[in-house]
Amino acid sequence: MTGNLPRSVLCLIVAMILAGVGLQAQSVSVQLFQPPPNQLRASDLWRLNISNLGSEPVTLYLRGIVTEARDGEVVVAESATFELAPREFKRVTARDISPIKRISSIKRYEDAFLRTGTVPSGDYEVCVFALLVDNGERTEEELGSDCFSQLIEQASSLMLVMPDDEAEVSESLPMFTWMPPVPLPRGSRIKYSLKVYEIFGKQTAFDATLKNPLHFKRENIGPPNLLYPVSARPFEDGRRYAWMVEAFGAAGAADVRLSASEVWSFRKIPGDTLAEEDEKKSKPAASTKLIAAGMAHSLAVASEPEPFVLGKLALRPGKLVLADQDKLQPGLRELDNIVLPQRKAQRANSTGKRAIRAEIDDDKENGLNGERAILSPAAGDNSGSYTPGYDLDTATFHEIYARQLEGDLWSWGLNDERQLGNSGEAFNPSPAKLDIKDAIALACGMGHSLIVRKDGSVWSWGFNDYGQLGIGTLSDKSQPGKISGLSSIIAVAAGARHSLALKLAAGTVYSWGYNRSGELGIGSREDQASPQIVMGLPACIDLAAGNGHSLALTQSGQVYAWGSNYYGQCAHPAKNYILATPRLVPGLRNVVAIGAGDHHSLALTRDGSVWAWGNNASGQLGFDPALQSDSSAVRRITALSDVVDIAAHGVYSIALRRDSTVWLWGNNYLGTLANGSRSNSWQPVKVPTIAAAVAVAGGGSHVFALRSDGSLMAWGDNTYGQLGRGSSREISSDWAEAPNLPDAVLYGSGQ
Repeated sequence: MTGNLPRSVLCLIVAMILAGVGLQAQSVSVQLFQPPPNQLRASDLWRLNISNLGSEPVTLYLRGIVTEARDGEVVVAESATFELAPREFKRVTARDISPIKRISSIKRYEDAFLRTGTVPSGDYEVCVFALLVDNGERTEEELGSDCFSQLIEQASSLMLVMPDDEAEVSESLPMFTWMPPVPLPRGSRIKYSLKVYEIFGKQTAFDATLKNPLHFKRENIGPPNLLYPVSARPFEDGRRYAWMVEAFGAAGAADVRLSASEVWSFRKIPGDTLAEEDEKKSKPAASTKLIAAGMAHSLAVASEPEPFVLGKLALRPGKLVLADQDKLQPGLRELDNIVLPQRKAQRANSTGKRAIRAEIDDDKENGLNGERAILSPAAGDNSGSYTPGYDLDTATFHEIYARQLEGDLWSWGLNDERQLGNSGEAFNPSPAKLDIKDAIALACGMGHSLIVRKDGSVWSWGFNDYGQLGIGTLSDKSQPGKISGLSSIIAVAAGARHSLALKLAAGTVYSWGYNRSGELGIGSREDQASPQIVMGLPACIDLAAGNGHSLALTQSGQVYAWGSNYYGQCAHPAKNYILATPRLVPGLRNVVAIGAGDHHSLALTRDGSVWAWGNNASGQLGFDPALQSDSSAVRRITALSDVVDIAAHGVYSIALRRDSTVWLWGNNYLGTLANGSRSNSWQPVKVPTIAAAVAVAGGGSHVFALRSDGSLMAWGDNTYGQLGRGSSREISSDWAEAPNLPDAVLYGSGQ
């Protein structure tokens, strides 16, 4: 019967059959995962999504081909056979399709390709083909394919500098230095790992690295040097040690090994003891008033304040406002050049609304446009205007200073991302003055810094890989630069890689930077290089930023949270891992202060009690982590009462009590608890011998306490000089005074 069909119809049928075969041949979708920049491993051939788009099951195998622009095909390998059901989607790794057989390879690539990050420099193309298996036989019929290109720029070996090979070292705490590998891959942010081994008997230095246990190891080193920490295992006189350094990281991929040094050795000989070295260094006096702390750097604003004379005033966030003489209501006029310290500067109670008495002196010669004042509480008068978070002490007299804001900005500590605001060394252990004045608020993140100036503008500098500087680009800045689009700002907060700002008039919150965990609170998870308004918040008076979450305190004393909630740090059930918009924290009222650590949160209520939620792995929530490691429920820390200030940083927490004592709890690996040990404590620990404290600040693992006499006490991690003592020796078990700074009158806290 088909013989009677016209020739044209037969041709059409044949074409349709062939087309169907062609469709079957492309019935599998292959999608390769692009590896991080400058990385190429054998496993990268087999990280893919594969889907059977057809209506019939299909049996197949994968062929991976790596081609280098100059050498051609350098590796060809094939997977085991496997089956995909109709419409089945499968995410594949090498383990899923083993055994994998290498078909061919060029010898010099064969071993290198199997070691992470060690393939030779070159321009590579990686392709994977899905090929049909028919009746158990492998065919060359292609069902689908995908390719990606990858440029590998392998760095040279890094060069050790000091201690010299086979040197004799007398210092108890030697400085290890090395030269970075060159050239570095484009976009790399390099980190180093230092390893030290003791050499036994007649071993060579290299043998010691292969056979002996580690004497010391430090990872994630930023600058190409490290002062041996005082808390580490000491070197013993007469013994020999081997040391080496490895470089890691390419454009944020910290697990990529870029380069390794030779192995050098040194012998420890008798020399200065640690105590003798300390005696050689005179301990400078301290006159710092207030401080800001980041992950590994610190900021302060310093100047000599001029006092007021008494007057009658009312209080607004960040402003002193002339008040009606009878009703004590704000509204006559603002004293524009009078700016209060931020809320943590001189808190001694949290009692709600309170009147403030003062008098105005019209002396035009005082430099304050004829307006000076010293504030004191009005005894028995509770009719005045008061905003929680900017309170004065009713029990003891405190002066609040106002002046023309001409204070100098100082910075010290780690500077690998130019977060100190200068283009100097990788770290600076001594305070250095920046060429910018009039700062009224400070904040420090992991690698960036923020200030608010007297005119309400916000300035930023440092690391900017996700737009955390708010300048509209991803370019790093070594000098302070103004953020456009922000005005009348009175407070800022800095997370690891995101930033927040608070506007005075309406209590509006702005956010910018990293947003993969929703920490910007804008409803999406896209990073933002420019400030965005956080929607859905009532008028706010304070901010806090953690590693990946954010907090806001409202005028009504409630707390809102958003961002990462993996550990319950936003106080919502842990299954809600990410909150892209602000949510009210349940169970909290009359809150006057908030704090955000890496993955935990704190709140202080008007009655002096402290509440905590989030991650508790180190006991930073104030209860035994053996009983519960995380809590999305807000819990009161019953061991604390009469608290007037709080701070949450890293994996520890701080409280300042009304009696001016400082208490800490949580992680103590680097001595943040200042109790002479390295053991964590979930029970709040009183910092010994520190009395008359009026403010506290903490960074990644370093802590400051300001005393009423102007002395600044510091302790914790000092690897990069973040304690400002003129050296980068790690202090992990005690506290001591920090170096001289002119009187600082402003205070901020860092991530």
